[in-house]
Amino acid sequence: MRLMRHLFVPIFYIAAIVYFCLGCKSKVSTLKNLQISKKDGISLNESIIVGFYKGMIETSVRITEELMIDNMQESEISDTIIIDNKDFEFLISHACFFSTKDIVCSDARIIVQYKDDYICLGDLTYEENKHMSRKDRRRLLYFSFFLKREIGYYNYIAPTDLKYQFELKKYKTPIDYKYIDDNYTTISVTEKIDKIIGEKDLDDFKKIIIMHR
Repeated sequence: MRLMRHLFVPIFYIAAIVYFCLGCKSKVSTLKNLQISKKDGISLNESIIVGFYKGMIETSVRITEELMIDNMQESEISDTIIIDNKDFEFLISHACFFSTKDIVCSDARIIVQYKDDYICLGDLTYEENKHMSRKDRRRLLYFSFFLKREIGYYNYIAPTDLKYQFELKKYKTPIDYKYIDDNYTTISVTEKIDKIIGEKDLDDFKKIIIMHR
């Protein structure tokens, strides 16, 4: 009887240790799954489509959102940009946020499409949206800078013309800026772009897709 009592004590401790280890493993597995779920908050095929005019263009009338959407539908995707999950989530969150705002963009140069929503940005967008709160305008300014930097928008603008990019007064020219002399043309716009002075057509409009790793 005394022998059984002595055997029971170590067996009890062994069982307790095994139970504790299994419990820890289960908790680690649960935490790991939570981390994966958080990381996979955006699906693998999630994407943002961006269209923009290359270079500083001059138009006879202002470029509307409707015209930008037409250009998106008529153009083919020319490039794919892969960015980090964190940067991608930043773009999506801001695209969703500003799609709910009444952004004034009377003369568009960039259009962002996320799912069924469109956002237009222009050189005067920051100045045109003084009806927004100061915080929202700051977010809009940084969103414009971040997006333009990621898509290489500044590279199509000559060094002497960068001063017209309002957001660069605060955030400065990206360190990887490299001017691409693409011989951009002056575009004449009526209701649609029906005539381009030069040899190009929609070659001045670039359409890219942004995806995440």
